[in-house]
Amino acid sequence: MAGMLLLGALPTFGRSVLNANYGSDQYLNIANSFGSFGGLATPAASLNAGQYPTGVLPTSYSGAVALGAYYGHYTVKWTGVSAFEILQFPIIIYNGGAGVFNVTPSATGVSSGNTVFYNNANQAAGMNAEMAFGALVTAVGTSSGLVQFSTASGAIANVTDQTQVKFGNLTGLGTGPNADGSWTLNKLDNQTFTLTGSASRVGLVSVTGAGGPGVQTDMTFTPSPMSLSFLATVPGVGNITHAFSSFVFAKTGDIVAINSGFRLTQAVIDNIRTLKPKYLRFMDLMASQGFYSDYNFRAPADTLGYGAFRWEPTVYVGSTGGSSDAFTATNPGYVTGAYVEGEIVQVTANRSNTTNKPTLKLGTRATVPIYPSTYIPLGITLTGTITNADVISIVFTASYFGGGAYTFNHTVNTATDTSLSALLNNIMTELQADATLAGQNLQFAGPAAVYYAPSRGSLVVTSSTSGASTEILSVGTTSIGGIASGSTYTFIYNALLGGFVNVGANGLNTSVPFELLYEM
Repeated sequence: MAGMLLLGALPTFGRSVLNANYGSDQYLNIANSFGSFGGLATPAASLNAGQYPTGVLPTSYSGAVALGAYYGHYTVKWTGVSAFEILQFPIIIYNGGAGVFNVTPSATGVSSGNTVFYNNANQAAGMNAEMAFGALVTAVGTSSGLVQFSTASGAIANVTDQTQVKFGNLTGLGTGPNADGSWTLNKLDNQTFTLTGSASRVGLVSVTGAGGPGVQTDMTFTPSPMSLSFLATVPGVGNITHAFSSFVFAKTGDIVAINSGFRLTQAVIDNIRTLKPKYLRFMDLMASQGFYSDYNFRAPADTLGYGAFRWEPTVYVGSTGGSSDAFTATNPGYVTGAYVEGEIVQVTANRSNTTNKPTLKLGTRATVPIYPSTYIPLGITLTGTITNADVISIVFTASYFGGGAYTFNHTVNTATDTSLSALLNNIMTELQADATLAGQNLQFAGPAAVYYAPSRGSLVVTSSTSGASTEILSVGTTSIGGIASGSTYTFIYNALLGGFVNVGANGLNTSVPFELLYEM
């Protein structure tokens, strides 16, 4: 079984764990949890195979990630050239500040929010900065019977009241009353605050009010969530031409393990050891199942974020062409001739489909239907109004029908066909009960699904209405507007259907790049 983990000497009474998902704090490199990024109109044109922004971006590439409670230092590093912004929260830079906006060219400093890490004249390439979320303390005093701390003007403007905080480089405060030893901040203004429950510490606390990061007393906290962007431009600098790799945002204490090739936090491993499962099927460490069909396009281990979806530059061929609902696109080139099972192409639609029978043709290859991700071969839609005694005719044309075609008729009866949905339901019930159609293995299910075996040959289904003709029944493969102008789609060829399945506008669903945990 794919994704099964056998744990050496199996415990006698183990648990079975299905679809284990440990959330955004399962990776040592927190950047691997950057799975919800967006903002690029055509992401496939601006991301490389590792899903790193590349070249000059049309807009910033932004997202957010939840951080577990942690008050220590983080490291931001990469190889190459980029510009990365952490929005809103104040940051202390302990070293590596030559590439930090408002800190450069100094190695250390502070930022009150919207901190940009970028390559500039002082740091032409690469990044390796050590930081924490917080502010430097300048003085200690008393307010309303509680310990009061002061910071530089505006230093805590972006810190929310009641934030939990910890301190470094001070004496006399002791451990906070919160479960994790932190204190709760009472924000007085944008530079001063007190601590809940600190009355007994008044007059006992000493701080170092100068000296900068690493020497001066600091107050640190955990932002929730952390919002961030890879920037298109930096103020006063201009456009950034992204060309970078090996991006890391991690707890500084985890950098040695990351540099040694480790991926998962010890907390995940310890949790699995505690569970002692006999078998662990964790669906690529995420609760997701993908549409990807070719391991050649599986997410590489050095992918920036281990989200469920990815864009693959070798199969992205740009905008579609053609006319009406006959879409055309450049052939990616890794397959020629007849289409093969699992073949992938990613395209940006230059128009929306206006009928329910869109097709796709790659290069000079065959024109084939486009199907929805439900894999339903045909769907029926019904619009208009109901008129008693109208006759709705559906013609099934195929070589396996006697005479080459079979016509199904339904006469509208407003006593039972009381609405369009009731009419469609009655038609579907009669179709399912039709002996001729059943004899050719056609099946009708749900509100509007038609199943048949494309391998038996071509089936063409048309419809018409006689009488007042106020009912409009149509049969097709894809809902009108299911392909939206300007959206980028992933199409995967399905040999059984004989066409491309549109798996959506979110990219190729490859999930994360590892299957197994071992040596536990």
